[in-house]
Amino acid sequence: MISKLLYFLTEKLYSDQQQGQNRNEQIPYQPISFKQLANQLEKEKFLRILDNLVDLNNNMNKILLAQHKIKDTQYSVRIISLFDGSDQISSQMLEIAINEADFLKNSNHPNIVCYIDSFQIDFYYFIVMEKCEKSLQQLVEQLTNTQIQISDDLYFNIACQTLSAIDYLHKQKYRLEELSLKTILIDRNNNVKLYNFKKVKQDYISLLNQKDNNITENTIEPKPHDLVEDYCNFAKIFLLLVQKVQFKNDYLSSKEIKKLDCLNSLRAITFQGLQLNQKNEIQLFIDFLFQNLALKNPAIDRLSEHFQMRSEILQKFQQVLISIQRHQRIEFFQIILEQYMDNYNQGLTYLNQGNLDSSLKCFQECRTLFRQYKSKIVNIGDNQLQIGIEDQIEECMKIYSLIYNIAFIKYQQGKINKAIKLFNESLNLNPQNIKCYHSLAFLYQKLGMLEEAIQLLQKSLTLKPISATSLMLLGITFHQKGMIGQAIRSFKKCLKLDPNKQICYIHLGKVFHDKGFFDEAIELYQKGLKLNSNSKDKEIFYYSLGMAFLDKGYINSMIKIFRLHVQSSENNANFYNNLGNYYHQKCKYVDAIKFYQICQKYQPKHQICKQNIEIAKAKINKLPKI
Repeated sequence: MISKLLYFLTEKLYSDQQQGQNRNEQIPYQPISFKQLANQLEKEKFLRILDNLVDLNNNMNKILLAQHKIKDTQYSVRIISLFDGSDQISSQMLEIAINEADFLKNSNHPNIVCYIDSFQIDFYYFIVMEKCEKSLQQLVEQLTNTQIQISDDLYFNIACQTLSAIDYLHKQKYRLEELSLKTILIDRNNNVKLYNFKKVKQDYISLLNQKDNNITENTIEPKPHDLVEDYCNFAKIFLLLVQKVQFKNDYLSSKEIKKLDCLNSLRAITFQGLQLNQKNEIQLFIDFLFQNLALKNPAIDRLSEHFQMRSEILQKFQQVLISIQRHQRIEFFQIILEQYMDNYNQGLTYLNQGNLDSSLKCFQECRTLFRQYKSKIVNIGDNQLQIGIEDQIEECMKIYSLIYNIAFIKYQQGKINKAIKLFNESLNLNPQNIKCYHSLAFLYQKLGMLEEAIQLLQKSLTLKPISATSLMLLGITFHQKGMIGQAIRSFKKCLKLDPNKQICYIHLGKVFHDKGFFDEAIELYQKGLKLNSNSKDKEIFYYSLGMAFLDKGYINSMIKIFRLHVQSSENNANFYNNLGNYYHQKCKYVDAIKFYQICQKYQPKHQICKQNIEIAKAKINKLPKI
């Protein structure tokens, strides 16, 4: 059937050509070389031809790609030969070229290529136009090479735009000089651009311009060959093209078809009326062409109506598909979100119980679910739906919080580098998360990366200037770096914002303690002790206070505090080791050994204490015997 119709179209074109005026045969001529013309074009108009062609013999009246040397912009250039075969410029050809350039310049149709410039060089007329990315033939070849079929919406879009441009040309008394896959140009947005046209025959124009009221559609003679030719060429092109189209109905599953009946909001659109598939579309096109070619006047506007109607049906069909996909996506996202939240909450429960392995397993399952959700989001085509659902789901998921918790577990497991990587990932997802700045700065402190910690904490203070915790951590980092003045200022700002920040008294007291200002340190430790806190925090204060008493020489006060308030073996071991050091410095080596040995009772593997015992014994042996 298709081959029969193509033969019929070709025969009609041939018969119309015989009935029309005989076209003048072009007298062979010897054109100048492409290199000469290209050099002259570059010299006079700063346009460098980019196509790699040997000569112009086969490229006259076609589109070439050129680049402006100064503007660095690419254009399409049509080169029209004006040579009449006898070393003269054809006045007729020149008039046609100028008319085409003027028409292009004054045209405002979106599917007619945009005019840039026109000029004559020797025997050639140049029309400079906007650059198009490819021809329709190149687009088809590109899709064929990648084994991708033309989409139905692209097919109808190209057909409707091409017909719109042809209809516009006919109404302006122009026709296409050639209509083929090569001469239908496509821009970067897949919009059609037509470029090569000329005026229709004068006898037909005169007939159209007659104002005799007796002239009707029936009395007007059939359109001459050059307008019917556009119709036939279009039919041939798109009859071949439709065979390369993949219509959505061709791959719609039976399950999806069943879904259509469940969509109450779309019952006005009956699926049976939306038969957009390749077989049906080809048959409809063939029937339509046979009906219209049987008429004396096969009109472009009828073709436009046909494709416009099919395009509108496609749009309705796409609305149905989008509705199906919306329902499927929402169902999928709801399931993902439920599973995610169940695992996330269970992970938090395990984390609060100290069960790190089980907590980590739940959180990692959450990450797997999030990746599934993300892959689905990326592949959907409805941007409005994507943005709405993505915002809602990610707000519920709080993926940055999930990654933060995983990072915290990795830190607890001693995997510092992995924890730092995850904290950074969480921070990239939510740069406003002050808590993440604190955790990351703390790990940098542990690794001795003090400059990085300071930069992080200063950035957190730009986000939240009244963060007492940021100021305290910054003070600790300054202290570690030996920047005592900055450390004291940061601690004081912290306590001004939050006078109940108990742990800050410890750190500020330690700064004074390390500098030998024991009275100031003791006063700060005692202030901190007056605030309510858990027993573990109080023990840190008592230990620090006891060490300050030791350094000041208040031995009895120190011993009293440690015996009453310091319970942990680590703090007791350090206390007795420091007490031994105190007597060691006083040259009371026997007393020093006694306290070192008590230290060993609390921590048998205390290596420093063991070394101190050996040193004290050696010094006793060196004492003069009485």
